[in-house]
Amino acid sequence: MWHGLPLVRYPQTPEQHGVANRVAARGAGVPLTDPAADGIRCAVETALTDPSYRENAQKLADGFRRSGGAVEAADAIEHAANLVIPCKNTLPPTAGACFLCYVNPYSFFSR
Repeated sequence: MWHGLPLVRYPQTPEQHGVANRVAARGAGVPLTDPAADGIRCAVETALTDPSYRENAQKLADGFRRSGGAVEAADAIEHAANLVIPCKNTLPPTAGACFLCYVNPYSFFSR
């Protein structure tokens, strides 16, 4: 994505599915549904001939470049680690406090 080129997505592991889903949501790539030669050819041709995939991939690349890189990512992670958001405590008072910390792993992609 850094180079602004559309992806042909064929996720194999759980974390790859997350990236593939985000790329799909942003319209920056096409899924590979048939791993045979004809399926690969079709997916690559679609990614290369439909200009919307390249335009959307370029938008993501531009966002990556504006994001601040590793330093800003580390700062955001440290900030998120310090966030503690109180939730509705439906437990009896003797159970103590209830806290929820939610970090959106895709927040960096939505800028």
